[in-house]
Amino acid sequence: MTLKTLGIGVGCVVLAFALGWYVGASNRADMAAQLEQAILRADAAEVRASIQDARLSLIDSNFGEARRAIQRARAIAQRVDARLRTLGQPDRAAGVQDVVTQLDEADGLSAALNPTAADTAAAALRTLESSVPTVGP
Repeated sequence: MTLKTLGIGVGCVVLAFALGWYVGASNRADMAAQLEQAILRADAAEVRASIQDARLSLIDSNFGEARRAIQRARAIAQRVDARLRTLGQPDRAAGVQDVVTQLDEADGLSAALNPTAADTAAAALRTLESSVPTVGP
């Protein structure tokens, strides 16, 4: 009887371990995908904040600070583009690449002290919001 009871106890422990392993492994992929989406939204929010900062600087005619903000936004947008391509979402990555192009144009306009750079930055912001929304599902 003792050996049989010990066998049942060990069997229950092994079953509990296997069940816990299975449940933990099944949720890991979902959590990894949610983490990637959260990182993407955070990066998009950072790009958005930098573009807004650039627009405010352009309104104040502070072209030097605007260029720094645009360059910061462009660097983060390129990181978002690379992440989207890695995740296999080339259509969204193309939208982010359009944002990078618009930021390049805004950077050139602000270097030329052209106040229409704010309009180009606003267009980049609209393109970003349509490509990578900062609000989760």
